[in-house]
Amino acid sequence: MLKKILTLVIAFNLLFVGHSIAQNYNISDPNPPEFYPELYKISNKPNKIGNYDLKVFGLKVYKIELYCENSVFSFKNKSAIVINYQRKFLKENLIERTIHEIARINEIKDRELLSSYKLKLQEIFFDVDKGDRKTAIFNPEDGVKLFLNGKLVGQIKDLIFAKRFMDVWLHEKSAYPKMTKAMLGKND
Repeated sequence: MLKKILTLVIAFNLLFVGHSIAQNYNISDPNPPEFYPELYKISNKPNKIGNYDLKVFGLKVYKIELYCENSVFSFKNKSAIVINYQRKFLKENLIERTIHEIARINEIKDRELLSSYKLKLQEIFFDVDKGDRKTAIFNPEDGVKLFLNGKLVGQIKDLIFAKRFMDVWLHEKSAYPKMTKAMLGKND
């Protein structure tokens, strides 16, 4: 019961509290870990641009990293976001949060468009447990390929949707601007 309450509190805070309670996490190793084999789909030597350890009210949510084929992020090049979950989340909660953020960041009011995005995410999202790793590989020519624990689970071929999906973490209007800055290597 306590676990369900904590999950609900975290989900609520992720949706409504914002960036002020998130904390930064620094990893000094610039090279990708060997246990991320999917990263080699962007480059033979992916560049780690930045990372962040998201905590809400002191509770670990996830560790997130950005890798690119170049030393600076650009949607003109291949990139990857790696999320290492620090707690369990249900598929539906992840989908709702993602759709909410895509709509908010891009000021989308078109319910039909958001519904089509939600349908696609229902195909490629799964429940995640503590310790699971989700990797989104962005390619400007063919969209996003999504991996769960190194296994390909789906693809977003629509390039506009693919970019909007990546922007949940990378856009300047993301829910956690400090996280975005850290991931983009723009720490103050």
